[in-house]
Amino acid sequence: MRGKFKDADDARRTIASLEHQKTRQRRRCEQLGWLLGFQEKDSLLEAFTLSFFALERWPTTTDYSDFNQISSTLMLGALCHKCLGVVEQDLLEDIQHAAFMTVVCARLRNHRKPIPPANLEPVKHGLIVAQDLMEYAYEHERQALINVLKHNTHETLDETPGLREAHERFILGKHYEQVRQWELEDDAFLGELQETGKFKNGGE
Repeated sequence: MRGKFKDADDARRTIASLEHQKTRQRRRCEQLGWLLGFQEKDSLLEAFTLSFFALERWPTTTDYSDFNQISSTLMLGALCHKCLGVVEQDLLEDIQHAAFMTVVCARLRNHRKPIPPANLEPVKHGLIVAQDLMEYAYEHERQALINVLKHNTHETLDETPGLREAHERFILGKHYEQVRQWELEDDAFLGELQETGKFKNGGE
């Protein structure tokens, strides 16, 4: 979409959506807190089931929580990889690529662009890998998993300088700098929208 908005409500909705996206992107690793409440394996599996359903909604969703749900479970898988000391780095890289594609697809939705079906495949694969790691950790290294989750509560993230950025670097891997650049661009994009009510390079 380029040029002026359809009306004032359309402008307000777009600006609100972009502000919400910024906030949720910067807090995408915080959602691990609710995982600590899970006492049963079935509850953890349900989180992944919800993520697969959320993935199906991506092409049409207007709810950023559908992206955040997946970010949370991917982060859980990455932490399981870490707590298990898994040698196979390709498994972590699969999860990191899925997390990167989550950011890509969220930006496409917020900029009102379609999500190519091919973009969903690496995310689905990443979720499968993350779930396999979670199930193994739950069955064989449950205390290590609990320790990792306890280290990643809302309070710890808020109170430990640099931890949130470290989490983002961990889950995004080699894609971290690209995502940070996008966030800076979105800051500028949002500022222009708020100031002019128009998209960059917009015309009549």
